[in-house]
Amino acid sequence: WYQRRVRGLECIVTALKVHKGDEMVVGNALTALQILCSFNKSVQEQCLKLHVMDYAINAMLVFSGSDIVMEAATGVLGNMCSHSNKNRTKAGKNGSIKMVVDTLKNMRRNEDVVARSLIMLTNVCFNNDLNRIIAKKLGAVEAIVIGMKEHPDSVKVQRQACRAVSNICIKNVDLKQEVLTHKLIDHVVVALTTHINEPRVVEPVLSALYSLCVYHGLRQEIDDTAIENVITRIRERYPDDSPVHEKALLTEVELKSDENCFGFIGNWRRMSHAIWGRRCCCGR
Repeated sequence: WYQRRVRGLECIVTALKVHKGDEMVVGNALTALQILCSFNKSVQEQCLKLHVMDYAINAMLVFSGSDIVMEAATGVLGNMCSHSNKNRTKAGKNGSIKMVVDTLKNMRRNEDVVARSLIMLTNVCFNNDLNRIIAKKLGAVEAIVIGMKEHPDSVKVQRQACRAVSNICIKNVDLKQEVLTHKLIDHVVVALTTHINEPRVVEPVLSALYSLCVYHGLRQEIDDTAIENVITRIRERYPDDSPVHEKALLTEVELKSDENCFGFIGNWRRMSHAIWGRRCCCGR
């Protein structure tokens, strides 16, 4: 079975090479590779050996205005990075991140291309601080905001945008200035209020807000959006044992954290102070 699979991949890659100037052949070949790479790490790494990532990047350069090629190419890059650390490392070195960030900016009106590009950013930055730094320097936050602004009603775009935010805004990469400059928090909150009945959006939005609180100290800025009203609605709307309710509770707890004392008193804390009186961080 393994040998048949490898031969099948080699046939598709051969078609990609031989017919590299034919938009439809290239688009269809990349679409096939995108599907084959969906959830199988060994297939993803076999594609790396066959230089599929390089062919995808080349196709994006040659057919930069083609919807079918750009959607399939970003899909291939994203799927190749979904399970393989080796592929993520390669993508950080060969220009894949730049191609995807540029695609988000240049093909912003194509919902499917935007969604695929956001999936790529999500996957390539998973558990990889170097790729997060590269994404930051290449303007990934701005590109994510562009996608969110262009497709506010799209469930898949808003979901993937917030997943990308969660994976980029973690631990060792300081994105606070980029987040504030491009008003990312406002767009994340809009996604939450617009899609409050869609758990596929609500859950990654709450994860993004949690990451921005924990890793970037943006509690005040998030609190200033009156987010507590929205989170209260979410907790009332979703069952107590649901993942959405659990994440809403975690986000609420983080926003109420005593770390808010450093520089501001959030809306929740204002209410508690009005009722119970103010206490300092040490509890006195």
